[in-house]
Amino acid sequence: MQTAETMGGTFHHSHQIQTVPVHYNPFLPAGLHLSCGIARLSTQGGLGGFDLAGPGLTAMLCPADAPAFSTRMMEGEAKSCGFFLPVDATAEIPHLGDIQAILRHGAPLRATNRPPPHLIAQLCAPIDPWFQDGARALVAQARVLELTALVWTWLSGKDERLQPSPRLATQADTARDMLEDRLRNPPSLAELARMVGTNVRTLTDAFRLRFNMSIATYVTKRRLEVAAHLLQEGMGVAQAAYHVGYTPSHFSNAFQRQFGMRPQAARHRR
Repeated sequence: MQTAETMGGTFHHSHQIQTVPVHYNPFLPAGLHLSCGIARLSTQGGLGGFDLAGPGLTAMLCPADAPAFSTRMMEGEAKSCGFFLPVDATAEIPHLGDIQAILRHGAPLRATNRPPPHLIAQLCAPIDPWFQDGARALVAQARVLELTALVWTWLSGKDERLQPSPRLATQADTARDMLEDRLRNPPSLAELARMVGTNVRTLTDAFRLRFNMSIATYVTKRRLEVAAHLLQEGMGVAQAAYHVGYTPSHFSNAFQRQFGMRPQAARHRR
């Protein structure tokens, strides 16, 4: 994790790849915590909890006596960036006081898994090494301001404008139906976008906002759900794997990541 003191608080940025699930108990100092990321994790604690399976956005006003948190991060790539402002610190950032007031007079921990994916990706992207010293500090300040603006837009209810339009929602629904018809051999993103009459970027953003997951995640999830049903009906593991477009070896690993057990165990539970 990389950190930088800026805007009266601490900006942090991280990028890691987990080869196995990791469980840890993070220590969170008292103050305001704003963060966004792209990961597969589950966090629970005395102030509440949340689950992420892709882009996410969180805001928390953590008291000094906050109960401990427990986080389980699944294997895969994880990116994040955030801003921490200690309890007694001040920062000349527009709407930061409004964010604290919303958290103070309501739930102190808020999370959403429906942020604009492209904005989260931009915030979590590595800072280019070309920026050094004072220039790098300016980039960190810019990201703090952008993260704050994103959180304020969300908490103030203005993020409704970020939901897909009726036309894009219909295209996302159509894309989902087409994927359901071709789960074993799904079309490429380019082909799917052409079939519904839009471009790849527009379709992927609309699909994520509509269904709270990427197209690839949806296909994987549905293929494994269909396979699980087939196993419960008595179909053999290899046959179920081929039925949904997997080789048996890849199927076993994917099934365990999704359901926490090997397909053989699921078949025995039918």
